[in-house]
Amino acid sequence: MIVYEYASAYRNIYLKDPGEAPADSWMGQSYGRWDGDTFVIDVTAQNNKTWFDRSGNHHSDQLHVVERYTLVKPDVINGSRRKRIAAGAGVDVSDVNKILKMQRQMSDVMKKMGKGGRGMMGALGGMNPQMLSGLGGGMPPGLPPGFGGKK
Repeated sequence: MIVYEYASAYRNIYLKDPGEAPADSWMGQSYGRWDGDTFVIDVTAQNNKTWFDRSGNHHSDQLHVVERYTLVKPDVINGSRRKRIAAGAGVDVSDVNKILKMQRQMSDVMKKMGKGGRGMMGALGGMNPQMLSGLGGGMPPGLPPGFGGKK
């Protein structure tokens, strides 16, 4: 999911091809897949009411956008950026580091799930089943204050 600041808009990115969209929409239908270290998103089924620019140049409903996101290096969010994120969230830099570590770990699991069609249990491999017992809902334990809706 991508969340935008403007108008609290968001866009779901399907990781499994959902087939043809039921209707055209403002943000279209997004389908993402990994191509090596690049996350590729195909966006189709956009209505013809959006503009390319402020001059009012339009497109048709046949527009097909391909987005590519490549991680340049693992520490792309450097120290000064982490300090600004922490200050804006009202937390310590160590808390931001914990969240980024969790995101990297989840990213690794998601990549494993997508390779070879092994599914969720195959991706989790040798994980102790008792570790999975706490997945009944809610936020994971150990989140710093200010994350996950708790202050």
